[in-house]
Amino acid sequence: MLYYYNIIRMTKVCVLLSSGLDSTFTIYKLLQDGYQVSAVHFSNGFGTDDTIERVKQIGEFFHIDVDFVCVKKEFDELLREVDVELCHMTNPNICVKCARDIKFGYMLKYAEEKKYDCIATGHYVKIEHVGKDIIVKKAIDESRDQSYGFSVIPNENLRKVITPLGYFLKKNIRAIADEIGIPYTKKESHNLCFTKKPFKEFYMTYVSHPMIQGNFIIGNIKKPHEGIQLYTRGQNISINGQKYTVDRKLPNGDIQLSEREKVFDMKIAIERINFHVKDFDISKEYQIQGRYNATPVTCRIESLTNERMIVMTNTPVFAPTKGQIGSLYDGDKIILGGFIC
Repeated sequence: MLYYYNIIRMTKVCVLLSSGLDSTFTIYKLLQDGYQVSAVHFSNGFGTDDTIERVKQIGEFFHIDVDFVCVKKEFDELLREVDVELCHMTNPNICVKCARDIKFGYMLKYAEEKKYDCIATGHYVKIEHVGKDIIVKKAIDESRDQSYGFSVIPNENLRKVITPLGYFLKKNIRAIADEIGIPYTKKESHNLCFTKKPFKEFYMTYVSHPMIQGNFIIGNIKKPHEGIQLYTRGQNISINGQKYTVDRKLPNGDIQLSEREKVFDMKIAIERINFHVKDFDISKEYQIQGRYNATPVTCRIESLTNERMIVMTNTPVFAPTKGQIGSLYDGDKIILGGFIC
């Protein structure tokens, strides 16, 4: 069992199975490494019959048990929280909230109740179990790395989690899976993985709060928008054939637009800090990442408490946005994470 450090004693593993390549290959890899594997597919109310049938097919292929768990109540609550935050002009990351509160929250408790030793997922991140310490690092496949979102998941919630794909390249995983005929859903999920609808269409269908109306403002130009909840800082907007960028949302429902080059900052404040490393040198340089798939930039910590951190970056950062995740790295290792404020 090459990849899981001091978690070797944990042999009964529950894989969170979506039917996609990553979680399916995780089953294959764990079985190859000698783990006792079962799977669980959780339904949030947005799944399809095709997905259920594929999950059953995967279970039959590997000769493992698959449980089906409904988390619609928990997922609806998560979406209500997202709705409230959007109405208060923050821009939460639904995927990160789902990972923290459902995958490594509710589902972790489920696995413990069912007497599993640990859970495994198809995330591209390294979770190293070194003695009593949990170290979260970037995946080998930088194009797939998901460590950014893990920065706000408490170490305690990761103590019984293993993620073997942190040590693989996606292209190699696909090649192995296709060579041995592993069944999986071929289509990759993008944006909101639980719905085929784009965010705007999904939100306007699901929303429980009325859309907050207002205008785009750029100089003397005013143009009505469809609802302040549908826009985020850094989003491109076209008006009269000109491209602008959302700069900030205003309390009256208006949205201030700017030229793209003006939507950069070098000072980033982060609150609700989650520490992955307790003792570290705050005088040295680190790297801050404020968006998924963004390139981390070098920064220095200006101030740090248990609740709040302010960093100054060496180069301007595009559109740090209230409600998004701010992850602090030391090379490939996560130091802490929190929410941009």
